[in-house]
Amino acid sequence: MSFSAAASAAEVNFDGAKASGTLDLMLEAADLKAQKPPQGPQQAPKPPKPPQPGHPGHPGWNPNMPPPPPPPTQYNFGGYRESCRTFTFTAQSPLTINEEMILEEYGQECQDFGQGFSGHCRPASRYHRRKVTIEVGRRQLESWETERLELCMKDPKRIDANTDGMLYDYAVAVRNDDGIFKRSTVFTLTPGAKKPARPDSRELAIGFTGVTAAGDVRMVLADSRAEYFRDGRITITADCMRLPEITQNMPVEDLLDGFTKYNVTQTFDVAGTYELKLSDNPKPGKYMVTVKFSRSGPLSSGAEATIIGSFEIR
Repeated sequence: MSFSAAASAAEVNFDGAKASGTLDLMLEAADLKAQKPPQGPQQAPKPPKPPQPGHPGHPGWNPNMPPPPPPPTQYNFGGYRESCRTFTFTAQSPLTINEEMILEEYGQECQDFGQGFSGHCRPASRYHRRKVTIEVGRRQLESWETERLELCMKDPKRIDANTDGMLYDYAVAVRNDDGIFKRSTVFTLTPGAKKPARPDSRELAIGFTGVTAAGDVRMVLADSRAEYFRDGRITITADCMRLPEITQNMPVEDLLDGFTKYNVTQTFDVAGTYELKLSDNPKPGKYMVTVKFSRSGPLSSGAEATIIGSFEIR
């Protein structure tokens, strides 16, 4: 049959091929074809990144080694926060005071990777301490008088003194010591002439205020500084205003007429008490009073002080 003859012709004698080495050549050719590189230009694969020092895979890595340290930090200076303190002196205060002042320096700490590259930054503060000594020369202070000296630390080596709150004109000498272990500043204040006094509202006190036997309204004020300012004069101004009683549906005209004002100014030689005549025609009611006074004389500055009070006329 023709089909059988064709099939028989296609049969291969593998035993004969193997014997003659033909099978080996066929296998080698198949291997070469599988290993043949693809046609056309090809990009070389990227080499793997070397691991970082201290991590697995890096030459010399030891699993028992501690993790690598973080990058060093670099401090960037920002500035100083001015530090001020006020020192008070009375007649009972010591003439020498020793204190410590602290100045805050602010900036940033940033991770430094070198070559001008920085990483995360965080706020940072440093503190500078300085011993301060204040030496005040002897002077006369009254029992009610208080001096105020303000010191402000501007930088680690600079402290400024403000004597505006002192009652004398002081010559101020400053001595600094900036050794390795000692940083200090000594202020020596030598008193000169006493400054003219500014009035204090507590110097005058409102006493009796009301209708006298003569039928007028008078106010009496007591002066607690009369002895100290005995060679001067004092000018007193009193502004009084009657506060009307407001009722429901009260006409505006009646409301305005209810306000009564008194204004009196008088100058006296300094004494223990002063009496001001406020009005000849008293009206019953509650009053608010504002008293302003100023002194003149060798010890006074001419400045004005104010007292606010109230009284009632029945």
